[in-house]
Amino acid sequence: MSCGKLLGSVIGLTTLVMLFVVGCGGVPATTPVTEAPAATPTPQLPTPTPTPSGINISGVITDLDEAKLYLLEGSYLQLVPGSGRVTFVFPADGLVYVESDLAQIPIPSDGIFNFQLDSLEPGEYFVAAQRFTPRNWTKMNAMVLAKEGGNPKSVVIVGIPENVALPFIFDMGKVFIILP
Repeated sequence: MSCGKLLGSVIGLTTLVMLFVVGCGGVPATTPVTEAPAATPTPQLPTPTPTPSGINISGVITDLDEAKLYLLEGSYLQLVPGSGRVTFVFPADGLVYVESDLAQIPIPSDGIFNFQLDSLEPGEYFVAAQRFTPRNWTKMNAMVLAKEGGNPKSVVIVGIPENVALPFIFDMGKVFIILP
């Protein structure tokens, strides 16, 4: 018998033996996988969406580029009590302020502002841009926020009712700064 035939016979015989062993239940080619009992799924609770907890007063200042001519480094927006009538303060630094000791926030570079307060006494409030320098002392206006498209003296008034239900959200929408 030639080497090639002998090798072919050995390969054929080996293949035949393997088929016989596997087909007859001999040594398995793979170990069977036993399935673990299915775990009971843990119910997933929905993640609560946080809601504002106090008073939220927001809006967008549309003429901020023009107003920047009057604002200085350190200018800020401040909540002021009242219905738009203001009392000016002229400190020694030559700037003008509107009297208030309420919440204040930096003037945002994009004009979008948001006051977030835990509480606020019932009454009327408006927002003023504080620390400004007037260009025309004879015609003095406060730099307060007014409704865009409205009368230039139509100050946006935020009314906080008695026994306000929280959260209380007041969106001023698009506003402009009344320039001096």
